[in-house]
Amino acid sequence: KLADEDDEFTAWDQLFRYFNIEHGNGNVGYQTGEKISIKINFNNIGSYTEQDNDRDASPHVIKSLLRQLVNIVGVEQEDITIYESSRKMPDWFYYRVYYEDYPADPLIPEFPNVHYVDNAGGATGREKVSSSNVRVHFAAGTCDYRTLPTVVADADYLINMPLLKRHPINT
Repeated sequence: KLADEDDEFTAWDQLFRYFNIEHGNGNVGYQTGEKISIKINFNNIGSYTEQDNDRDASPHVIKSLLRQLVNIVGVEQEDITIYESSRKMPDWFYYRVYYEDYPADPLIPEFPNVHYVDNAGGATGREKVSSSNVRVHFAAGTCDYRTLPTVVADADYLINMPLLKRHPINT
C-alpha cells in the first residue's frame, strides 16, 4: 500500500529505489550483496530464558518481514542481521524466527543463515555485538560520543522495527 503497487516485488523495488534516490545512490533497487540490519526492541528482557507477558519485539512480525525480504526481494539470508545491541535476544523470540514453526516436531530451520546479534552472544545462534569506529557525538550531557555497532555501520539499509507501546513519563 505504501508504494501504491499491487505486486509485492514491485512495491519493495519502489521502496528501495526511493531510499537510494533520497540518499544520492541513484535510481536503483536492492542489489545482491547489500546488507540489511533490522533493529528490534527488547525493553523488558533480562535473560535468555525469561518469559513474561511484557510487550517486546514480535517474532511473528520479524518472520513476516524476513519472508518478504528473502522470498520476494531475493535478499540472501547471510546479508540480513537482526539485532538488539543493548539487551539479550531471548530464546522464545530466536526459536520462533529461526524455525519454520516453534514449537514443532521435527524442528525445521527456516532462517538459519540470518545473523542474530545481541549484547552478550551467550546463547545458541546469537552473536555478540561489536563496536565500530563510527562515532555519534552529543551536543550536551556527560557523554561526548558513542560508537555505532558494526551491524549498523556496515549496513546498506537499516530497518528499525518499532515497539508500539506507551512509555511512562516521569515528571
